[in-house]
Amino acid sequence: MRKTIHHLLMLPRSIRVRMMSGFALMGVLPMLVSVYVLTNQIAPVRQGVPWMCVMILLSVVLVLAGSHLMRESVWSVINVARTADELLRQAKEGADAREVVRLERLLCYMEDQLAAARRALQVYRDVARRETRSYRLPPLIPGQLVRARLEEELARSRREGSMVTVFAWETAVVSAEEERDETHVPLWLQEVLRKSGAVLDGVGRVRAGYWVGVARGLEAEQVPGVLTTMKRVALTHGIDAAMKVWVSPREEVDVREVMRGIGEERG
Repeated sequence: MRKTIHHLLMLPRSIRVRMMSGFALMGVLPMLVSVYVLTNQIAPVRQGVPWMCVMILLSVVLVLAGSHLMRESVWSVINVARTADELLRQAKEGADAREVVRLERLLCYMEDQLAAARRALQVYRDVARRETRSYRLPPLIPGQLVRARLEEELARSRREGSMVTVFAWETAVVSAEEERDETHVPLWLQEVLRKSGAVLDGVGRVRAGYWVGVARGLEAEQVPGVLTTMKRVALTHGIDAAMKVWVSPREEVDVREVMRGIGEERG
């Protein structure tokens, strides 16, 4: 069962939907027809219960058999290597050679389709790369100045009563390039910043895997929605990132706490 589910998950969503729709149609329609015929044409409901049970059981068996055959048919096309091995083994035993010709035509068609799919995927990657590059990252704060910048922004917030929001992102997934270069903002964080809807005035790396950002003028009512969006975007990129936000002067923000990290806030 687990292997079957794994195979289904490898299929594109459109094919999975069609297979499940076919399964539902093969199951629902025979049952409805059987129940209708038994209850309205053959006998009253009370007398037709045994026959109804038999027909429903038979419908379930046919549905399962049809689903298995449909799955095997689709998977035989996907796992074409296994199909080719079986067909060539039959051909050696004297089977119809025309089946080998059909297999060659199928392989040529699949090669064309794979090439077209690769081209479409490359176009998507190029467009996504251009969109990422067109997004301008917030000013980068040097690592050794992050603490001083936070203290400066928070002191101004307390003095002037202006709103300052401090964001923090931490993850254990750190690339080698990020380890080497503190100016390298990871792609997942770029996507988080780009799609969050918030305009940050600065972002800096405290240490590899731990980044903080500062935003002035962000309304307190917007902060929860921005944080939720950031978490959702990170998850879509497969990053289990801890995130936290502080809003000054609505709350007292301890710079030492911000610099310490937020590993326990993951998810």
